[in-house]
Amino acid sequence: MENNQNYLYEVKDCFLTQNEINYIAAMIKCLPQGYYIQPQVGLRTIINRTDNAQYQNELNRYVDACIFDINYHPIAVIEINDSSHFQKERIERDEKVKKICEEAGLPVITFWTKHGINTEYITDMFKHTIEHSKNPVRIKHSAPKEEQIINIQSSYQPSAPIQYNEQKTEDEYSRKDKQIAVALSVFFGFLGIPYYYVGRPLLGLLASIPFVLYVLIEMNAKIIPPLYIDFLSVFACTLAFCVNIISIIFFCKGFVKDKYGKIVK
Repeated sequence: MENNQNYLYEVKDCFLTQNEINYIAAMIKCLPQGYYIQPQVGLRTIINRTDNAQYQNELNRYVDACIFDINYHPIAVIEINDSSHFQKERIERDEKVKKICEEAGLPVITFWTKHGINTEYITDMFKHTIEHSKNPVRIKHSAPKEEQIINIQSSYQPSAPIQYNEQKTEDEYSRKDKQIAVALSVFFGFLGIPYYYVGRPLLGLLASIPFVLYVLIEMNAKIIPPLYIDFLSVFACTLAFCVNIISIIFFCKGFVKDKYGKIVK
């Protein structure tokens, strides 16, 4: 009988989004020994308001994750932002959280999902943040602007991995990227276009040689002995067809690496 009741509450399958799961997994690997990441942390659990005000609604917000040391002392707040954070209300929320954390001396590290997961960049950010957490910088946003303390160290917080944003990392090759590469292979593999798409112009040039050879043979059919023209034409055409099939298989199976050595998969 109990099983037939309509319950008001139920347990969620997962309290994190897929993007958050992917980032948390990558960040755990990038953290130095002795530091930990806790997802979905409430500001009230890591920040105190010093004036003991009766209403502290601004602390009733959650951040995507927080880095703690071995003594569970908060080191930095982590925000994982997707396109929804361009909305006006999200921008206002993010700015409020940033100011609260800055006044408390807690840096905010922001990762944008559109840039993909770059473990090298994440590792550099963590090392820098942990090093500067030993001498935390605080900005007194609650004071009048003329009294606010601005420190040059607080400006180090790029919202995107500038030093790496020219390359596609293994994680940045999304399903859409792969679909485009495969589609290019289906229609233009014999021209080497899919290889140009992933920044491999030399492979693209090599892949186009059979097709170029076929065109040259057909253009110069009159000066090539009839005995050889059919054989060379069929050979070049077959070779171009094989290159096209191989390109499709390579991009479908993830056998191709871009110019940075990252697998397109």
